[in-house]
Amino acid sequence: MRLILACGCLLTVSLVGACASTKPRVYDPAALRGGNTFAVSLAYEVGEEETRVSNSGTEQRIIRQGNSSRDLAFRDAIAFALRDEGFRISSDAAAAALQMELHPTVRVADCGLTCGVYDAVAVVLRRTSAPEEPVARIEVSNGVRRHAKNDRDFAEYTAEAIIKLLRGMHEP
Repeated sequence: MRLILACGCLLTVSLVGACASTKPRVYDPAALRGGNTFAVSLAYEVGEEETRVSNSGTEQRIIRQGNSSRDLAFRDAIAFALRDEGFRISSDAAAAALQMELHPTVRVADCGLTCGVYDAVAVVLRRTSAPEEPVARIEVSNGVRRHAKNDRDFAEYTAEAIIKLLRGMHEP
């Protein structure tokens, strides 16, 4: 009997741990409720270049390669899902109350058959007027092994988690 219970517990723990999950954090609930227009972007948009001056006065040019079409399709799927649920999405960040940054990561190690799928995405919401302070953040993890979601399903799952966060239905 103990063996059956132990196996049942082990199976339950392994299945729960293998599924996709979310981890929301709200830092400023009032700002989150006050924002009704969002600009959705990836952390690094296509072809960014910037020049930084160090303390010693030397200039350093930083060039970011930009996003793949896959990352852009992932971003767009989330933006359309939010729009379908009645949220206003603007391509102009200045016209939006909140900026939503997506930081996707791809699974490349310890993955077996799921190498190359999105492993996780961190979503950071910031006020457009004060981008240095995050309003909320949610980390969405994909499942493992046979529970891993493909790009479309993971985008939908991520959008559902964001919608719950925006509507105040997240778990504290």
